[in-house]
Amino acid sequence: MLKEPLALVGMSCRLPGGDGLDEFWKLVAQGATAWGSLPADRLNRNLYFASEKGTVGKSYSELGGLVSGRSVDRSVCPLTSDHIENYDIAHQVFLEVASRACRDAGLDPFAMPKHCRTGVYVGHTGGSAKVGDYVYSTRIDEAAHLLHEVDVARELLGDDAVTRVSNEVTAAVRQRYPGRKAGRPVALSALDAARLVREALQLEGPYLVVDAACASSLQALAIAARALNAGSIDQAIVGGASYCKSDSLVLFSAAQSVSNKGSCPFGKNADGLVTAEGYVALVLKTLSKAVEDGDRIRAVIRGIGVASDGKGKSLWAPRQEGQTLAVQRAYPKKEDLSEIEYIEAHATSTQVGDATELGALAGLLSQHIPPDKKVPIGSVKANVGHTLETAGLASLVKVVLAMEHNLIPPGTTADELNDEFNWRDGPFRVPKSTEKWERREDGKPRLAAVNAFGIGGLNVHLAIAEHVESVKAVRPAGGRNQLVRDDPI
Repeated sequence: MLKEPLALVGMSCRLPGGDGLDEFWKLVAQGATAWGSLPADRLNRNLYFASEKGTVGKSYSELGGLVSGRSVDRSVCPLTSDHIENYDIAHQVFLEVASRACRDAGLDPFAMPKHCRTGVYVGHTGGSAKVGDYVYSTRIDEAAHLLHEVDVARELLGDDAVTRVSNEVTAAVRQRYPGRKAGRPVALSALDAARLVREALQLEGPYLVVDAACASSLQALAIAARALNAGSIDQAIVGGASYCKSDSLVLFSAAQSVSNKGSCPFGKNADGLVTAEGYVALVLKTLSKAVEDGDRIRAVIRGIGVASDGKGKSLWAPRQEGQTLAVQRAYPKKEDLSEIEYIEAHATSTQVGDATELGALAGLLSQHIPPDKKVPIGSVKANVGHTLETAGLASLVKVVLAMEHNLIPPGTTADELNDEFNWRDGPFRVPKSTEKWERREDGKPRLAAVNAFGIGGLNVHLAIAEHVESVKAVRPAGGRNQLVRDDPI
């Protein structure tokens, strides 16, 4: 629960098919998709692919969503040669996106304001495969030496041959995966995603990363919100950073939760998610601070609900109870639930996950939404795939852009909807094409909802509204009328 709403004063993104806000909006407004077959440098098919499900250590899907492969633009962010040498490429990309969000907020990344407490909060679990390459290179001699402890190898080859094979394997791995150079340790931990932003922008404030699986970026936002509401920081850079690599595909394939066909949230034939990478950054202040500073306010975060599923059937099985609780906690005034005009669902394109989320939302909202009202619902995963740690903020950016363009994008790429949910009697509908999103006749701000759920039952729900600014006349005692801003939330 927020003591004071938050103002979104800057944002930027680098997502599959959407290198920047304009490209991203064009993608989702057209209902287009930006995932496809992964290139060899992201999925070594000889090592990690097998078309048959259940093959140990292999992915049965070759699909993924990647951002553009262009270099980081050093003209828009203070990325030094030292940063390039010592930080993971994923962290460098996030620095550019964070810098662009600052620019969108009217700030100069090369000269951020002094004596301003800016916290950095990033949903992120790890960067590229570079850290794995270093592990291979530094530990391969120990691993290869274990051949000497395999009796059958010594019996078949002899000690000399085992030694030769061990040495050849070690040399081959070290040639393919060079080790660290002497000097400054390479910064490859997850925390370095936030550390690089703080260091490069020379910020005065805390920095941290959050691992809440696919709810990471919205959990990071929730932590930043508490700091802003407590007055311990003046503004926050909140982001999500995810990098697509074979490890994720193999992990999700072991659980048989990925698709080798495509991402179609709410679809009757949905058979799994498509993993993707992505980077999103926001600049946030309390609403009163943003108004005082004269900032352009792109949207207002009115409520945040965080909850856990608790004990369930398994780690992978979502529960309606935890999801419902997260939604309830985001709306102190229960009547606000009836004001929701659009829902951006987590909807990863799995049968059980999508049906569980729809059931949780319907069970709660049916009590507040009139029977004749059908709320549009959609999922950005239809367009870009599942951006994992970044998923929640990718959804948020989609909603903000939809409000700004007064349009509701298509909600899915599926031809037929999941028949595990009663669409006829439920409070939702899935737009099949772009629709006009009219402003309210009473002048109140439009309200939307965003879900993000992490494996293990880590649930976050946001209530987000457009910013509607009006001007009214106030007559102070004994004085003339003054025009003051009235900022409804």
